[in-house]
Amino acid sequence: MKNKDGVTPKELFYQTHEILHKESISGLQATANTLLVVATLVIGLGITGGMTIPIGNIDGRNTPFFSRKIWYTFFFLSVALGTCLCASSMFFYTSVILPVCWARAEEESVRLRLTKLVFGNVSLFASLGLMFPALICTSVLIFEFLSSWILYFISGLGLMVFVVHLTLDYNRWIGIACSVLSYMEDAPSNRPIMLRPICKIYLLFLTFSKKKA
Repeated sequence: MKNKDGVTPKELFYQTHEILHKESISGLQATANTLLVVATLVIGLGITGGMTIPIGNIDGRNTPFFSRKIWYTFFFLSVALGTCLCASSMFFYTSVILPVCWARAEEESVRLRLTKLVFGNVSLFASLGLMFPALICTSVLIFEFLSSWILYFISGLGLMVFVVHLTLDYNRWIGIACSVLSYMEDAPSNRPIMLRPICKIYLLFLTFSKKKA
């Protein structure tokens, strides 16, 4: 539907808020660019750690709690999952920086880019969280001659950092979750195909919750 000037409502809205739209996109791109550097460093550390840890005496049982083989399994699973999540965050950040269409940059809304940035942040934080188990496994496998209380100390220190982070940034994570869920609920029908099953599950959950209430 177009008005008498041959302009659709979407085009009219963009023309009216063109400056604000460009400023918002520029701010999101700057944030994504900074976080992309962080994700690059994290994935570099993960790949380096996975390639440099020494492998020997796999069937040994002189490590605390589990055998060396189980510790190696935990280590490589943590590094692999963390690296994959970090790579996915890099893809999200790149999609925020690059326009969806070089000819018409206004085709991608600010809200969609913000949602991509949120998914990138969640993936990056999850990869950072998986690096901590990898650190514990590395400490056990390389420094097996140390006392067991050092392992408890490292685990307690990591848990304390996690609790402090959740305490300080509780409202931030609640806001991120609400933003993602509201996008899934209110997004237009031409949402990405990959998000459609998630949106349907979320809408079914909302319907079930309302019936229970």
